[in-house]
Amino acid sequence: MTRKFELNFAAVDATCHSELPRSLGLEPKSFPVFLIIDSQRKTLTVHSGSFNYDQLTQFINTVLRGKASSGFYAGLEFEDKACKSEESEEVKGKKAKKKLNKQENLEL
Repeated sequence: MTRKFELNFAAVDATCHSELPRSLGLEPKSFPVFLIIDSQRKTLTVHSGSFNYDQLTQFINTVLRGKASSGFYAGLEFEDKACKSEESEEVKGKKAKKKLNKQENLEL
């Protein structure tokens, strides 16, 4: 017998919405993570690791079968705000270096 489940997904930028991971007891060093939240039972199951199709499918199936370790959370704190897309210093540095290399090549 096949059971059907409806799952809702959302992507959250934890660097912008830092209040959300704190309210769930998550540490920034564990990011990025994939969460399954059961709002009726107030349970949270966390996947950190590979974010490929096979790994995420296995994680979801394990949770749906009740075989995953879940924890409880008190509630979600989430501020409704627009987040700016900011590049990391590493990405900015790589772009600057690439631009500099292009300029050097043009001068030759």
